[in-house]
Amino acid sequence: MADLGGFRHGFGSVRVRITLTAAGLVAGGLTVGSFGLVHSVHTNLVSEIQRTNRDQLAAVARQLEAGRRPDQVNFPNDPGAGGAPTVMYVGPDGRLFDFDNHRFVSGLRPPASSSPQSVRAQQTVATQQGQITLIADRSLAEVNRTVHTVTDALLLGVPALVAATALLAWQLAGRALRPVESIRAEAAAITGTTMHRRVPEPATSDEVGRLARTMNAMLDRLEESSTRQRRFVSDASHELRSPVAAIRAQLEVALRRGGRADWPQVARRVLDEDQRLESAVGELLALA
Repeated sequence: MADLGGFRHGFGSVRVRITLTAAGLVAGGLTVGSFGLVHSVHTNLVSEIQRTNRDQLAAVARQLEAGRRPDQVNFPNDPGAGGAPTVMYVGPDGRLFDFDNHRFVSGLRPPASSSPQSVRAQQTVATQQGQITLIADRSLAEVNRTVHTVTDALLLGVPALVAATALLAWQLAGRALRPVESIRAEAAAITGTTMHRRVPEPATSDEVGRLARTMNAMLDRLEESSTRQRRFVSDASHELRSPVAAIRAQLEVALRRGGRADWPQVARRVLDEDQRLESAVGELLALA
């Protein structure tokens, strides 16, 4: 139970809460930003591959439409993002033309659709030999490698940034709260016999400085109130002591005189002092 209480006390520290809050906010923001960055990189690279596929198919289609034979087609020198393309020519009879060997390959058909690891563009072209289909297929291997590289960098960078933020928040919070701890320690050391002491006032006009000045003003009022109270108690004691001493003196003198004492006169004097005492007690009760 003592360990649990110490943990709660430490976790309840303003410095700890500020550090955890700052680290949590930065971690959340960087995590969301990292997912957005990875998604943006992947989307942009795929978009670039799609654009390049369309551009290269358009260039090949223009040559074929101009009457150039398939074995005379010139491919663009710049393959673009994603590496060199795989361009397929499907003739009117459905056969696949092998651009590398410059001949049709009987019985070979292109894949029905692109795989998840590739991006395909397709275009139909009308030529003198009939309608043909051009297909450009590009691998996503380079895109995946780039995304993995970015992801690995973020997996290392994000925790490092969060740790650096937590350390910075811990240092700044400790520096900001150090005057508060000094004020607390000095206030805890002030007792009824040390009312003259004051908490340290930082040379700033922020919340901590105003807090220190407010506490010192409160201590001034408390010291003044304590001084007035001691003065009041002293005066009240004197006012009560005087009639009590007078009554005692009157009675002692009368007792020494015995039967010769003027007891009616003594009684009148005692009653006068008693009335004075009653008046003082009444004033004390009214003040209380």
